[in-house]
Amino acid sequence: VNKEDANVNKEEEDHVLLIQSVLDKAMKKDCLVNEVFLQLMKQTTDHPEPNSRVNLRHWSLLALACSIILPVDKIVRKYLLAHLKKCSADFVTEEGKYARFAERCFQKTLGTRRRQWPPSKQEIMCTINRRPIYARFHFMDGQFHAVEFDPSATAQEVLKLVK
Repeated sequence: VNKEDANVNKEEEDHVLLIQSVLDKAMKKDCLVNEVFLQLMKQTTDHPEPNSRVNLRHWSLLALACSIILPVDKIVRKYLLAHLKKCSADFVTEEGKYARFAERCFQKTLGTRRRQWPPSKQEIMCTINRRPIYARFHFMDGQFHAVEFDPSATAQEVLKLVK
């Protein structure tokens, strides 16, 4: 591994740890959940450079947050959905793609119980890159079953894929 690759891996690891820390703290206090969403909506509203790295990082974090937990306050939740729907109408930029992805994450999270744990590194990386998780399940008889599933999938949904 050359020095440049090591720096990229270290930066990615730091980024993941920061995301886990922020979401973990937010998940433990309702007022922080609402505040995280309000700040992310503020950061993703009318950005002068919709395809900039910074804006897309805000969008990827918003999509991830939508796949983990939703605002507790119903007004904030409605505002979030309106924000996602408005931004989803953009079919030109990456911002619009993230908004549509975040809206799908929102809808999937809506019907689930509240999570207890922050997302794993793999879950974070797959969600912010808008790609499915690929996993192998190894069985006692030596066989395995490979499946792809959405990062916001529930355990029940993954079990159905494995069966």
